[in-house]
Amino acid sequence: MMSSAKRTVWVLAAAVVAGGCITSASAQTSTIATATPKAKATRTRKPRLYDAASATSTSGATSTSSTTKTTTKKTTRVRGTSYTRVIHAISGGPSVDVYVDGKKVLSNVAYKSVSDYMAIPTGKHNLKVSAAGKSDALVSADLTNTKDKFYTVAVYGTTEKPLLLRVNEATGKEIEGKSRVYVVHLAQAPAVDVTTPSARNKTTGFASFLKAVAPGTSRAKSATPGDVKLQVRADGKVVKEADAKIEAGKRYTVFAVGKPDALDLIVKPSAIKPDSTP
Repeated sequence: MMSSAKRTVWVLAAAVVAGGCITSASAQTSTIATATPKAKATRTRKPRLYDAASATSTSGATSTSSTTKTTTKKTTRVRGTSYTRVIHAISGGPSVDVYVDGKKVLSNVAYKSVSDYMAIPTGKHNLKVSAAGKSDALVSADLTNTKDKFYTVAVYGTTEKPLLLRVNEATGKEIEGKSRVYVVHLAQAPAVDVTTPSARNKTTGFASFLKAVAPGTSRAKSATPGDVKLQVRADGKVVKEADAKIEAGKRYTVFAVGKPDALDLIVKPSAIKPDSTP
C-alpha cells in the first residue's frame, strides 16, 4: 500500500508532464519556476542599392550609409550645318521677306535677286516667304537640310500662284579637270534646251548641253572649264544667251527667269560657304 508522501511526489511528477511549468522534481522536494518568454530575435534587413545607370534595385550590401543622389549630366548633341540661299524669281511680284522657323533672315528681296548662302543647322525647318513688310505667307514649306549640303530655294511662279523649288547643288561626283553646271528653269515658259556654240558642228553651229529642261525643274551636267556662251532655245530658236567663265573644280547655277518675251539668265557660282563660316 503506497504512503501518502509517495502519492504526493507522483502527483507532482504528473504535473510536470501535464503542465510544463515545473522544471525539476525529486522524490523529496520540487522547485516551481516562473516561465520566462523567449527574447524575440532581431533580424537585420539588408539595405537596397540602386544603380543610377539602370535604375534597378540590387541587394546583398551590408553598408548602412545613406544613399547618395547622383545627377547625370546631359550630353549636348552637336548638330551639323547646311547652307541655303534664296532667289526671287516671280516676274512682276513684290519684294519679299524670308523667314526660317519664324525668324526673319532676309528682308526686301527684289525680283531676280540671289542672296548669299546662310548657315542653317541640319534638320527640319519651316521656310516662309511673305510680301515685304507683311506677315501673311505667300508660300511656305517644311524642308529638311542635310549636313554640309548646299541648297538654293527659288520663289517662282506667279503672284496669284507663288511656288517654291529647292535645288540641291551638292549632287554629282567631282570630276578632275571639270566643273559642274546646274540649270534651273524658273521662267513662265515651256521647256527649253540649253546649247553652246560649236564650230565643229557645221550643220547646226551649236552643241547640245541639256535637252528639254521643264519649268519648275533643275538639271546638272559636268562641263569643260573656260569661257562659255550658254544659249537657251525654245522651239529650236535662241531666246537668250549668257556668257560665263567656268573654272575647274567649281560649281555654277544658271537660273532662267521671266516670261517668254522677256526671258533672262542669271549665272551664279554655287556651293560656296559664307565668309563667317569656319
